[in-house]
Amino acid sequence: MRIFGFFLLALVGLGVVGAYTSVYIVNEEEQAILLEFGKPVGNAQTEPGLYFKLPYQAVTKFPKRILNLDPGSESFLLVDQRPLEVDYFVPYRINDPLAFYEAVRTRSGAESRLRKSVNAQMRAALGQETLENILSAERKRILDGIQTSVSEDAKRFGLEIIDVRIGKADLPIQISQNVYERMRAERERLAALARAEGTEILSRERSKADLEAEQILAEARRAEQEIRGQAEAQAQRILNEAYGQDPEFFSFLRSMDAYRATIASKDSYKILSTESEFLKRLKSAN
Repeated sequence: MRIFGFFLLALVGLGVVGAYTSVYIVNEEEQAILLEFGKPVGNAQTEPGLYFKLPYQAVTKFPKRILNLDPGSESFLLVDQRPLEVDYFVPYRINDPLAFYEAVRTRSGAESRLRKSVNAQMRAALGQETLENILSAERKRILDGIQTSVSEDAKRFGLEIIDVRIGKADLPIQISQNVYERMRAERERLAALARAEGTEILSRERSKADLEAEQILAEARRAEQEIRGQAEAQAQRILNEAYGQDPEFFSFLRSMDAYRATIASKDSYKILSTESEFLKRLKSAN
C-alpha cells in the first residue's frame, strides 16, 4: 500500500511538471515563437493569453512595443564634400517574429543590421543634398526617401520602420567656424555695399535738394526785384502826383527831410554860410 502511494505521488508530480512545461503565457507587451531543437515551429503568438506546447519545445519571446535605434553621431559628406555630423534615431518594431528570429535572432543583431542599412541610405541621400536643404523644410522630403528605402530592406529581417528622424545636424567645429567667418565677411560686404549705395543716394538727393533750393532762391530774388521795382515805380508815381498838386509844399517837405538827415545828428558839426542855398528855408521861416 505504501509503494502504491509513492507511485501515485510520483505520477501526480510528473503530471504537474508536464503541465507546467506544456503551457506558457504571453502578456500584452510580448510576442512569442516556439522552437523545436532550435528551429521555429508553428506560427508566432502575437496576442496575449495562455498557450500550450510540447514539453521539449522552447519558447522565445520578443518585445511588441516600439523600440528605438539611436547610434549617436555619425559623419556624412554633403554634395559639396563638406562633412556633416548627424545625430539620427529610428523608431521601429518587430512585426514578424519568425522572420526576425531566422534573420537576426536577437535585438542587438537586428540593430546592427538596421544601423548599416540606415547609414548606407543616409550616406547616399545626403551625398546629393546641400546643407541649406537639410536645414530647411526639404529635410522631410529627404528623410521620407530614406525611410522608404530602409523599410524595404528591414522587411527581410522582420522589422517595421516607424520613422527616420534627425535629432541634430552640425558641421564639425572647425568647419562651422570657417562657415561663420565666411557668413560674417559676406554680411559685412553687403553692409558696406548698402552703406556705399546709401551714401551715393544721399549725395545725389542732397545735390538735387541744393539745386532746387538755388532755383527757389533765384526765383524769390527775381520776384523780389520785380516787386521792389513795382513798388518804387508806384512810389515815384505817387510822389510825382503829389508834386504836381502842390510843388511848393512838396519842396518844403523835401527840405525838411534833408535838414533832419543832415543836422539832426548830435555827433557831427557843420559850418555853412548864411547865404547858402541849403538854408534858405530856415531863413524864410524867420
